[in-house]
Amino acid sequence: NAADVDRARSDALPGRRFVERVFSMAGFGVVVTGTLSTGSFAVGDEIVLLPGETTARIRGLEVHGDRVDKVTSGMRVAVNLQGLDKAAVRRGDTIAAGGAFFETETVDGEVLHLPYADRPLPQNAQLAFHLGTASGLATLRFVGTDHLDPGQRAFAQLFLDRPMVATGGDRFVLRGTEVLKNYGRTVGGGVVLDARPHVIRKRSRVEKVEWTRLASARITERIGVVADRGARVGFDERTTRTRLGITAAEWRAGIDDLEKARQVLPVGDGRSRFVSVRVVNELLGELEKQLEVFHRASPVKSGESVVPLMQKLHVGSMEIMSTVLRCGVRENRIEQIQDRVSLRGRAQESKDATLALRDTLISIYRKHCLSSPRV
Repeated sequence: NAADVDRARSDALPGRRFVERVFSMAGFGVVVTGTLSTGSFAVGDEIVLLPGETTARIRGLEVHGDRVDKVTSGMRVAVNLQGLDKAAVRRGDTIAAGGAFFETETVDGEVLHLPYADRPLPQNAQLAFHLGTASGLATLRFVGTDHLDPGQRAFAQLFLDRPMVATGGDRFVLRGTEVLKNYGRTVGGGVVLDARPHVIRKRSRVEKVEWTRLASARITERIGVVADRGARVGFDERTTRTRLGITAAEWRAGIDDLEKARQVLPVGDGRSRFVSVRVVNELLGELEKQLEVFHRASPVKSGESVVPLMQKLHVGSMEIMSTVLRCGVRENRIEQIQDRVSLRGRAQESKDATLALRDTLISIYRKHCLSSPRV
């Protein structure tokens, strides 16, 4: 049934839990309690404490007072940690599988304003933000609207006042200062769509269709948005899975579909990092313009070096630049000879121009009975 499917999916995600309580036990050390939200923990596992990325090892696990060797998502568990001081842990921190999660101060989300509120939420509203046991303040910047009426939903970018650990699919609660009947100070809530987005500039034009794709149930659509947002630095598996809250199997299926549709290309060796084909085509267009300027200014040179071109195009890595160059050569738009890049056919033209200049100089020397210099 659906519940079993959700449970299996949650178990397939990396282990993570928010700290509810922390205390010390003589002879055991630090113990933290809480509910495992995703994945699994086992005795002997190395975990990381976030924020801060302090590492520790799981010495023991208890569920309802019974010692166990392994726990899975949904279980309330006491975790005995080795190599950690009690003073380093506080309520709201996260213990997680090493390398699987990161801190963030900006998230993209879909926000619901409770219908019982008596006024809209304005743009840049500042509210209390609760995620798991973590809490802080969030400033809301809505997409496609300058306010959010009671009972309505909207996409928003949330700016947090301190680092938190979030992943796609996380639910959060928003609370204000005024009391609503039967709801206390809760004014709304929402779900995280992207846990590490690019910051929206105040005057930038944001396409709402991008956010609709990000909220889609289709994994390919959501990975496609991350691909486009990756721009000139590309995107990788580990970060994308955390940003969207997807499993390894969902990542593989989504990235395979995008490759087959020629929407993304692998970068470097292996298939752990990718770049959007749209971005590659944009870079190729800009590369041709840069090379046209270069050939006009230096007609006798065979081409421009790769590194200066990379800097002019603001490309994030040599691997992505190499991918762009390979595509350009394959499409017969550019030529590359060692470190030199030129427009198609211009390398030969520069060679012909160099030979013509040489012949002109030799004829001038001979006309004036001079010996041409030898190199």
